[in-house]
Amino acid sequence: MSKINLIIVIIYIKISALKWEWVCLNMYVCICNGVTTKKIETAIDNGAHTLKQLSTELHIGKQCGKCCKCTKKILNNKLIQISNLEPDVA
Repeated sequence: MSKINLIIVIIYIKISALKWEWVCLNMYVCICNGVTTKKIETAIDNGAHTLKQLSTELHIGKQCGKCCKCTKKILNNKLIQISNLEPDVA
């Protein structure tokens, strides 16, 4: 693979990743209950820090359960963001 082809592949991968990130920010996670990523993130910001708490509040996973894996990824990413905002305690 030439250097130019490699650069094109890297640029394509980065653009694809940006598109995926944008799609993830605006998608329905639970079709059964009409729950979007925004609703999940808002619930996490309001104190739901476990999948069980999200399930209780938003009814995630109460029907078919196919949304649980994606919800867990969103939860983990959001909790990482929250922990990075917390000041380090010495």
